[in-house]
Amino acid sequence: LEQQLSYLTSEFLAASTFSNPSSPQSLALDWLASVDPMQVDLSEQAELERRYALACLYFATGGPNWNSGLEFLTGKHVCRWNNVA
Repeated sequence: LEQQLSYLTSEFLAASTFSNPSSPQSLALDWLASVDPMQVDLSEQAELERRYALACLYFATGGPNWNSGLEFLTGKHVCRWNNVA
């Protein structure tokens, strides 16, 4: 699945971004491919892009250390993650 999702990143991020497995981008891609409880269908590109972008934000801002997870990285639609929309 991770290879199939590479189209999400290949157009706007350098490959070197993913050489560090602890980068927010790598963590977000791994979460999307392996952990995301929603398991969005690959045909839903816009939803995949939204989930990836917000997962990057989560990891880049120390999300695992937040006092409240704000429902980020849940199986809910991204608009329900702390009322993002």
